[in-house]
Amino acid sequence: MREDKAELRARLYLLEKERAALELRLSSQDTQRQAQAASIMHLQSQLQELEVHSKVRRQFLNFFLCNEKLINYQNKINSNIFSL
Repeated sequence: MREDKAELRARLYLLEKERAALELRLSSQDTQRQAQAASIMHLQSQLQELEVHSKVRRQFLNFFLCNEKLINYQNKINSNIFSL
């Protein structure tokens, strides 16, 4: 009977240690998930920011190219007027 109790106590001790280890592991995984979610949110915001900057750059380039074409066109008109 004493041996059975001692064996049960030893088994309970090991099971409690295993349970504590599993809880620690679960807690660690939850922390990792939270960190990964924060990282994903940060990367998504950076991507959105890059998309906005890219759109602004395209608009600026289009504006610049249109102005350049307009200036070239005006120069052609002016050179044609002066050549008359």
